[in-house]
Amino acid sequence: MPHKNFYKFKARDNYELGLLMGTQFKKETETALKIAKENLEDFKLKTSRANKFLEFNQRYFPEYIEELSGYAKGANVDFFDIFALSLEDEVDQDYPHSANKQTNEKCTTLITNNGKLFAHNEDWDKGSEEKISIVEKIVGDLSVFELFYTNTLGGNSVSINSNGFIIGINSMVSNDVVTGVSKNFIARWLSETKNPDSDILKLKSIPRAQGHNTNIIDKNGNMWNIEYTSHNIISSKPESPFCHSNHYLSDLKRFEANTNENGTFDRYHTAVTKIRPQMTTEEAMTLMNDQSYGEKKSIMNERTIAKIIVDVENKLAKIWLLREDELGFVDYDLSNYFS
Repeated sequence: MPHKNFYKFKARDNYELGLLMGTQFKKETETALKIAKENLEDFKLKTSRANKFLEFNQRYFPEYIEELSGYAKGANVDFFDIFALSLEDEVDQDYPHSANKQTNEKCTTLITNNGKLFAHNEDWDKGSEEKISIVEKIVGDLSVFELFYTNTLGGNSVSINSNGFIIGINSMVSNDVVTGVSKNFIARWLSETKNPDSDILKLKSIPRAQGHNTNIIDKNGNMWNIEYTSHNIISSKPESPFCHSNHYLSDLKRFEANTNENGTFDRYHTAVTKIRPQMTTEEAMTLMNDQSYGEKKSIMNERTIAKIIVDVENKLAKIWLLREDELGFVDYDLSNYFS
C-alpha cells in the first residue's frame, strides 16, 4: 500500500503537467505563499531576485518555464510568486555578494553493491516534512518517479527515470556564485538524463548560478559524480562503494564555503567508515538511521524528512517519509524503470 502522499500525473507536455500538479497542490501552494508573505517586504525582495534568473532559465529551459506557468494557472496564483518559491534558497541571497552565507544542506548519499544499491537521506529545514511527497509523472514517453518538493520543478532530490537512471542531488555551498541558470532548473534537467556523458558536456556550456553535486547510476551499476560551481565542473566515474554529502571531494574544494554547521563532514566520515562493498537493504537502512554525531550532525538528524533506498537488482525502491513515519519504509515496484 503506497503512502497517502503519493501522486501520479500523466500529461502531453510540460504545461499540462504543471497545470495538473498546480491543481493538485493548490492548497499547499496557498499555504506556502501565505507564510512567505507574512514578511511581505522580504518576499518582494525574493521575487525581485528571482526575476534576475528568469532570462537565463527561459533561454536554456523554456519548457520548464512553461511548466511553472501551468502550475501557477492550476494553483490560481501569480507566476512570479510560484517562480520565486521554486528557486527555494537561491533567492534568499543577493547574488553574488553574500555567497559565503551558510545555506541549508541536503543530503547524504551512499552507493554500494557494485553500483546496484543506492541510499539517500533527504534533509531540509527542521519541520519541513509537509513539503515533500512522492510523485510519478509521465510526459510523453518519459516517466520519472521521485521525491518531490511542493512548488518546485522536482528533480532536486532523488529521481528514477524510465531511461534507466537514478539521480541524487546533494546541495553545495561555494564562494563561486553568480547570477545564471538556477540550480533547480539544472537539477530537473539532469533528472531526465538519458546520456550523462553528453549532458555533462552541455552543463559545462551553461552559465550556472550556483553549484550542486549530482550522483547518477544506471541499471548496470555505472556511476557518475558531478561537482560544480558557477564557473567550474569536475566530473568522475567513481568506484563502488561511494559516499557524498554537502562538501566538495574534488579539487573544487578550493571554493568550499561549508562551515560544517549541519555536519556534512561528520556525516561523510560516518558514511565512508561504515559503508561496505556489499550490503543488504536492511544494513543500508541501519546506516541511514545512524545517529553517531547526535541529533544535528548525524546521517539521521533532526532535519531528515525522507529516506529512499533503491535496489536495482530487485527493481525496488523503499521509501520512508517523516510525515508518515508510522508506515516505516514502503516498497515501490520499479520494474517499468529497469526493464
